[in-house]
Amino acid sequence: MWRRATGLTVPARTAVLSLCLIGFTACSSSPPSVTGAPSGSQSPSPSPSGCFTSGYVQRVHKSLTGGQPVLASAQFVDPIEIPPPHVYIDTTYRADDGDDRAWADRGISNAEKVELTWPQEDGLQPTKANLQYESDSVVATEDKTALAESLIDFFADKDFGEQMCNVLNYADTLISAATFNPNDPNQVADAILSLKSRDGAYAPGVVAQGIKSTYMTFEQAFPQCNSTIGSIKWIIEQFKHLFCPDE
Repeated sequence: MWRRATGLTVPARTAVLSLCLIGFTACSSSPPSVTGAPSGSQSPSPSPSGCFTSGYVQRVHKSLTGGQPVLASAQFVDPIEIPPPHVYIDTTYRADDGDDRAWADRGISNAEKVELTWPQEDGLQPTKANLQYESDSVVATEDKTALAESLIDFFADKDFGEQMCNVLNYADTLISAATFNPNDPNQVADAILSLKSRDGAYAPGVVAQGIKSTYMTFEQAFPQCNSTIGSIKWIIEQFKHLFCPDE
């Protein structure tokens, strides 16, 4: 699914200085860090969504004029995009492949190897290298958690894999419709949990918990970015890599 990362290469001080020079606000300098390791920040300050380089920032929605109705999605800032993780966890689940337990165990083993290499960090400087670092780290933790749940839930419900994919597709629909704040993990999770009666008792809970946990982790890693990182849609996409074979 993903290639294993070969390590970070951009010193945080250089990257952050470059951001400040080209006009991004609320960037603060920090002591030099060792190349290849994430750069911490002792006292992160509040920052707008422009705290990352432009390649990782989407445009802000503009409200319509002339009394035209404004969609809910136009009321919110498009989130900062998280790069795809450069690590391999497991192949996509297929019900006809046979051994569900072997599939989940293999993914858990791969995820644990990544976690040992890429421990999660808090208070990082907002650089592309650090965002990639967290992408690799967080997907290992969240995929391992989802796969550990799978070991239990596959035995409780033989359709668990299909239900996971159904829930993830519904979550994608919620994000696209944006009838509420698509960057609010509690609102998205509550809507997903409403599916429990239709898509089994297990899959909605796994997805909802993954959304809230991922959001909190990125918020802790980059507190200066005011929760504008698109972690909700990102984790849905990563779970779909595991559970949705035809997408």
